[in-house]
Amino acid sequence: MRKILVIAVREYQAAVRTKMFIITLVLMPVLCTGGLITHKLLGGQVDTTDRRVAVIDRSGILFDVLAKASDERNASLKDPKTGEKTGPAFFFDSVAPDDADPDGQRLALSNDIRQGRYFAFIEIGPDVVEPEADPERACIEYYTDTPMYFPIQKFVDSLLNNAIQSHRLAKAGIDKTVVDRATRWVPVETLGLVQVDAKTGEVRGADRKSIEAHVGVVVFCLFLVFMVITVGAVPLMQSVLEEKMQRIAEVLLGSVTPFQLMAGKLLGVVGVSLTVLVLYVIAGVGVAEAVGLKSVATRSLIAWIVAYQMLAILMFGSFFSAIGAACSDLKEAQSAFLPVWLIVCVPMFMLGPILEEPTSTFATVVSLIPLFTPIVMIVRLAAVPVIPLWQPMLGVVLTLAMTALAVFASGRIFRVGLLMQGKGASFRDMLRWAIRG
Repeated sequence: MRKILVIAVREYQAAVRTKMFIITLVLMPVLCTGGLITHKLLGGQVDTTDRRVAVIDRSGILFDVLAKASDERNASLKDPKTGEKTGPAFFFDSVAPDDADPDGQRLALSNDIRQGRYFAFIEIGPDVVEPEADPERACIEYYTDTPMYFPIQKFVDSLLNNAIQSHRLAKAGIDKTVVDRATRWVPVETLGLVQVDAKTGEVRGADRKSIEAHVGVVVFCLFLVFMVITVGAVPLMQSVLEEKMQRIAEVLLGSVTPFQLMAGKLLGVVGVSLTVLVLYVIAGVGVAEAVGLKSVATRSLIAWIVAYQMLAILMFGSFFSAIGAACSDLKEAQSAFLPVWLIVCVPMFMLGPILEEPTSTFATVVSLIPLFTPIVMIVRLAAVPVIPLWQPMLGVVLTLAMTALAVFASGRIFRVGLLMQGKGASFRDMLRWAIRG
């Protein structure tokens, strides 16, 4: 046991004392939230180039609505403090319909767009305000070579449809104000369950549930899983492979058994992962308290996260160390690494239905498959409602059994593969070594 602990301490110190470890701790959250940070930083970087759009209004009643609304919108684009434009202005030019050659007119306007005279052009059907008209005569068509630019489409869509509805109601003799009041949207608020206060016995009203808060907790837990596996288990494969290629392992095996060497490395990785986990959990709890989400990040959830993270590190660390011992160079290791990493990523593909129904039969069965348990069970524990206690307990037992099997098999692969030189092993060879030794 002493030799295992010596190896574990050496592996731990070699990992946490490097500058790369500190850099990874800082950069991983930045990389994972880079999209949000970039969006926030570049939120004010708006292209203020004006957009000019040609309009063929065959109905004869909707162009004025577009022109008036665009004038009002353009007038509101200046910052009151600096006087600078805050966005692009939209200008709409009326183009008389060419009923004799409509295709030729569309081609001419398309060429104008290609040459930069217009950004897009819109064609409004003649019977667009008639509710039962032929769809070909009651359509609004938007032509552009930049279909991913949505602001004009949204502006035109909302504005013209409101105007069309107003014309239809007026033609039917119905007051639009009455219709707006009758069709006013009533939002649905998400609440928890009504509870009884344990001290006073009084009925306590339900709390409002923030879907964003629960999703944020789930995303944070997934981030922790992948962060810990990336920082801990993945480098273990490279460490074993380097020691094998440089024949350091042969010297070490003169003093310790293959099992002791692998067990020490695994314990060292667990220590590194625990260090990372503690730092991020403390930071996560601090953020939760600062934004008023302390009730979401409960102590029981944190305890389960720590337990399953450690099991995940032991299980996947055994797989990665076995790959490092069985391969003869980095290229082979990278090829063998991909299938194992896909197993880590598979739960991500099932995240949607699991989040929607964490207590469903599907979510329960998937969470009890040992290879998926550490990730899926953490997601189910972070979601609502609370799952029965026996399920995470059974998940721990099954994952422990799988981890013990993985460590045992990896030890056998480690013992045979570590001394092989010049030729890498296939998964078939590793399976044979794991069974026969």
